[in-house]
Amino acid sequence: MPATRVLVGRDGSVVVEGVGYTGSECLEDLEELLGRLRERGVEVKVVAQKLAIPSPSPRSAAGSSPS
Repeated sequence: MPATRVLVGRDGSVVVEGVGYTGSECLEDLEELLGRLRERGVEVKVVAQKLAIPSPSPRSAAGSSPS
């Protein structure tokens, strides 16, 4: 099940992390979050975005290699 973590630093910086998402769901939820914050008067400037693609687990990588 996807989850969104929001971490707020002491300096007011915010890190939003999507966990367990597939495809563009993460970006869609981020846009929804930003829209809801704007509705409440909170302006957020996105400084960076990155898509993290998980590495294959050692077990699955070992099983897919030729013998």
